[in-house]
Amino acid sequence: MKNKLSSCIVICLITLCSKAQDAGVEYLTGGVQVGFAGAWVTLETGLDNQLVFRAEAGIDAGYIGGNFTEYNGNTYTTVITVEPRYYYNFLKRDAAGKNTTKNSANFISVRLNYHTDVVTITDRDKSRIPEDISIIPTWGIRRHIGPYLNYELGIGAGYQRGFIKLENYSRNTSDFVVNLHLRIGFSL
Repeated sequence: MKNKLSSCIVICLITLCSKAQDAGVEYLTGGVQVGFAGAWVTLETGLDNQLVFRAEAGIDAGYIGGNFTEYNGNTYTTVITVEPRYYYNFLKRDAAGKNTTKNSANFISVRLNYHTDVVTITDRDKSRIPEDISIIPTWGIRRHIGPYLNYELGIGAGYQRGFIKLENYSRNTSDFVVNLHLRIGFSL
């Protein structure tokens, strides 16, 4: 009887201690998000208590025009994004007893986007849409509603480098870019 009781106490202490040390972002979470500017599949993996590495792939909506390309108009293009995120108030929310499910907290990040023309939908005749790479420091919030639904709001500004390479023609452009996203999603 003593062995069973002492085993139960040891197991309970280990569980409590491990819970206290595990206060931080979830090790692995992913899902699908949609917003007014596209749809994305996301995956986050925890690196420490407040830092995650996020990767996403999807379709971005936007307007291309001006000096960037000969094409002016609305477009949907394929995007691949990698982003380290720092959830700066995660531990404070956890200590206050607020919801931190699936990394619900405020964050700052540096988004690295690569837009490619693998899938391109335009509101005009098919034109050559330039590929681009952008780096955008971003501030945002992520919250969960229930076990599976979430929403995200983020804003940032950064630098974009676009390039077109066709036979006998090459052109590179640089531009200021703004990231404003409002998304709702389903977490796995």
